[in-house]
Amino acid sequence: QKDIVVLPNAVNERYGKPYGFGSHVITIQRQFSIENFILYVSRIEPRKNQLLLLKTYLQLELWQQQIPLVFVGTESIAVPELNRLIGSLTAEQRKHIHFYQDISSEALEELYKHCRLFVYPSAAEGFGIPPLEAAVCKVPVLCSNTTAMADFTFFEPYTFNPADEAGFAAQLKAILALPPSAEFIAGAEAVVREKYSWKNTAEIFYTLLKEKRGSQ
Repeated sequence: QKDIVVLPNAVNERYGKPYGFGSHVITIQRQFSIENFILYVSRIEPRKNQLLLLKTYLQLELWQQQIPLVFVGTESIAVPELNRLIGSLTAEQRKHIHFYQDISSEALEELYKHCRLFVYPSAAEGFGIPPLEAAVCKVPVLCSNTTAMADFTFFEPYTFNPADEAGFAAQLKAILALPPSAEFIAGAEAVVREKYSWKNTAEIFYTLLKEKRGSQ
């Protein structure tokens, strides 16, 4: 076990950086007609836990506060309970809940940058990169703290156990009322850019290769 070294995955270096002169900037209000929204990015399957977020959104009646909920991702494994809940939505609720798939990387970055809050309620991950992408886009993140996400301590105290539905509802309500400070968001961004970059990963790997060669 002492010989195992984890090489971190990395976020897209493009995300969160200013556009160059002449670059096309997507207007979220124009392309998607939404603002002030909660965002979740992940393919749809049971462990990804879109069900928890949608149930809590409805429980807190956030659509009545004009806070849309946006899911980005394709369905890879059916979630019957989620589909039943979607089918039970009222016409008014449906106006504020959006599902998108197969959008461009540029559009996804704009969704990250313009969301009011990024929420990641996944129950299990091998890594979990979307909350890191949101962090470098300088937006508040509320993240699950189970499995691989337990490493994301720089999001604390804005983390939660997805098995605790009441606790998650309380934290979601609290962060919407009092979001993290600009200093906190900048600190999380700095940690992610330093630790989860291909340059950092390459340097770790190169050091390992040199140490292995020197020991032979």
